[in-house]
Amino acid sequence: GVSFREGAVSFWIRRAPKSARQEVLWLAGDGLATNTMPENSRILTRISPAGRVDLVLNSGATETIVSSPDSIADGCWHHIAMSWQRSVADLYLDGRHVAQEDRTGDPPPIVLRGRLVRFGKPGADLFSDHSSFTGWVDEIAVWNRSLDPTEVIRQHQSALGAKSD
Repeated sequence: GVSFREGAVSFWIRRAPKSARQEVLWLAGDGLATNTMPENSRILTRISPAGRVDLVLNSGATETIVSSPDSIADGCWHHIAMSWQRSVADLYLDGRHVAQEDRTGDPPPIVLRGRLVRFGKPGADLFSDHSSFTGWVDEIAVWNRSLDPTEVIRQHQSALGAKSD
């Protein structure tokens, strides 16, 4: 499962040319309330119409958004990694740390499992302002722990065939 307290996701994407919509890259959660998962609890990565990447952690009570300063709407392959823990959320593009945001409060002990994890498709009416991803996705990896910057850099370099120190 994907936990609000700590985790990481990485993948390679190539956005379809001339796409100009807000699109979901991946998400965990479906907006259905239970005793252990408040309504609107979700973690998602989206790409804006301008090609900027956002990591959104929404517990139903608090929301943390980490946004990339750079656009990746150039038709090329890009490596995206995000890592979060109790106090901070980090976003990486092509092996570079591009954004960090402090997480407010104590993240809830929510774990989103199985059917609640999707790549490239929003899935429920809750996400009606998000479109399905129009592009290609490769090498998806999900961790139940946060990654440190060295691990993200090595992962990116390894995929490129570069040797890391």
